[in-house]
Amino acid sequence: AFSNIKTLNGIVKIGKNNYNVERLFENSGSSSGIRFPSNVSSDAAPNKIGHSTFKSVNLLSFEFGVVANIDDNAFESATFIEKSLLLPEIKTIGNASFKNVEFDNIQFGTKLTTIGKDAFKMDDSKNSVLRLLNIPSSVTSIGESAFENRKISELSFLSESKLNSISKSVFAGCGITDPVVIPSTVKTIDASAFANNGFSSGTLSS
Repeated sequence: AFSNIKTLNGIVKIGKNNYNVERLFENSGSSSGIRFPSNVSSDAAPNKIGHSTFKSVNLLSFEFGVVANIDDNAFESATFIEKSLLLPEIKTIGNASFKNVEFDNIQFGTKLTTIGKDAFKMDDSKNSVLRLLNIPSSVTSIGESAFENRKISELSFLSESKLNSISKSVFAGCGITDPVVIPSTVKTIDASAFANNGFSSGTLSS
């Protein structure tokens, strides 16, 4: 619908049915701000950002409001000028949804359950460093290579975690320097899950 337009000026509010369309804004150039207000009624509120909707778009800012689900490749290779990602109501994050997007701050809400394969993966190992990444206790699944090459100083799994496995290469190449405490609920850690990091020890929480 808006593919390949050059500029989206101002704040854009998009109705419930519009942005579920795949590739709605793909390659559309620049936008000074997009938001999905949090003060709208639940029946009118959008609940999903569709496949490749904002792929390769330049975004000054993006307010997710009450959006609950982010589909595959939704923001892949987009540029967030403010480099801060706040996801207060998000429940699911699809495959490669934020792949190759630079952030220096990522904050998940307490409703998040699923982080897809390659969701935050960086192909280039040179990128902004997250000082702290908290994985909420509500998360039950993290796909392969979800954070691969995403630079992280400290990784924390919040208490009462529901996570039962850590997939292949999830945190590989992240350069994590502080020791990692693995939740006691985790029964399997796949190959290379924490490969090429800087911490010297890991602990299984009691």
